Amino acid sequence: PEFTRGLLPVFDSSAGEQKNLQEAAREYFPAHDARTAECGANVINCMAMTLENAFNWRYSNVARNSEDYFPGDAADIKNHTFYSAYNSYWTSNFAYPDWDEFEASPSDAEYQAIGRAMSGGPVYFTGGPETIRPDVLRPLILANGRLLMLDAPSMPTPDSLLTDTSISPVPLKIFGTITRPGSNAAMVAAFNVDKAAKSEEGNLSAADV
Repeated sequence: PEFTRGLLPVFDSSAGEQKNLQEAAREYFPAHDARTAECGANVINCMAMTLENAFNWRYSNVARNSEDYFPGDAADIKNHTFYSAYNSYWTSNFAYPDWDEFEASPSDAEYQAIGRAMSGGPVYFTGGPETIRPDVLRPLILANGRLLMLDAPSMPTPDSLLTDTSISPVPLKIFGTITRPGSNAAMVAAFNVDKAAKSEEGNLSAADV
């Protein structure tokens, strides 16, 4: 849109930009679906939640769901989880939410890994090889490297949906289901996203799913 400022409406400019990007990615970075024989595009739509972008995607279905992740910033780490979880309620209607990278070495690595496991989207991390903690990453995958995933992106639980958990003394809870041959299960994760609270208390029950 910067190249067409004052020349085209933003939506029309973005439509052309996305058409070119999506067509090129489909040709040079294809994503083949063995079940349907259809071809998509290996694209993560980064920082693209604005309507002029989201309404013009063609072949890709993964989208950044929050602002960037900033390692080492305790307040930002809580903000990042807060935004990612609630934005999924909208984003998941048309894309798999991308919770961005995370650093698999600091003390909050488990907190971040649980969020990515529940996200229903891609999982990737940053940092030098010497900083990676395998004990944080191994629970996210099978022995063959395949990513363990929920049936669909996680959603805020009913009691969290209309509660501002960033300023309330209750945890943010998100849930998802897991369906496998001969097995049906569900997962609920709880996060402290209140920057002013060192700890919080709440209840977990089957009603959360």
